[in-house]
Amino acid sequence: MNIKGVYTDPHRLDGTGADNHKGIKPRYKTMLVFAGRKCTGGVYCAGDDKDVTQAQGETIQEKLESINIENADTLKMEKRIGVKKVCGNHDEGTIPLKRIEEEIEGISPAGDPVIYKWIVSHGHEFDKWCSKFWFAGAVATKIVGWLERKGFWNAERMLSKLFKKVADRNKGRDADKNEYFESMKKEIDGMKLPDDVCVVWVIGHTHKKIIKKYGRHLLIQAGRCSSGAVQLFMFDPDTGKGSFKSF
Repeated sequence: MNIKGVYTDPHRLDGTGADNHKGIKPRYKTMLVFAGRKCTGGVYCAGDDKDVTQAQGETIQEKLESINIENADTLKMEKRIGVKKVCGNHDEGTIPLKRIEEEIEGISPAGDPVIYKWIVSHGHEFDKWCSKFWFAGAVATKIVGWLERKGFWNAERMLSKLFKKVADRNKGRDADKNEYFESMKKEIDGMKLPDDVCVVWVIGHTHKKIIKKYGRHLLIQAGRCSSGAVQLFMFDPDTGKGSFKSF
């Protein structure tokens, strides 16, 4: 077996393992143990790993130091199993790798020998609020930080309600009208691949768990490791099939 595993969006903050939700860290560690044993073809994190978003006056260096101290055990586990990471929009400046591309020999679901073009990226490059309108997001983050420092502790919640409709549409709950998948399809079409090459493209960012076929290709949103869920996407090149396991 040469199974590949992808998890995404741990959003690890100070002392919690992920997203300030109690109970996530033990499940996150359980997922890492499982991935290290079962995913012999490699384990990947599709971005938003540490989450260096600043709040309440912290500097990025202070945030990183606290994350590394409080998450020392999971960091050691990730190093031991050799997790490969790509940069998410919350990781800017801490993880330089924007995309991982590899080739794997395998068998298609129809039983034919193929070359799988394995791609892992965060997916925020397809999010207009993180790409075209990144400056507006940066300004909003600064405003939230200022409001929090002034004692308006629900500032982030207030803003999230304001942008909820935009966020819901942008994160593509409907897989058939998904902006991310449409952008991925266009890029795959531009590759002009031979018939024996199949793309398996895994992204994070959306916190959604979706597997969608596009011709002979697979497009995946890998779910999340935060906000009450820890999910691992696994792909077996010997069968050409992908599946999820939740923890």
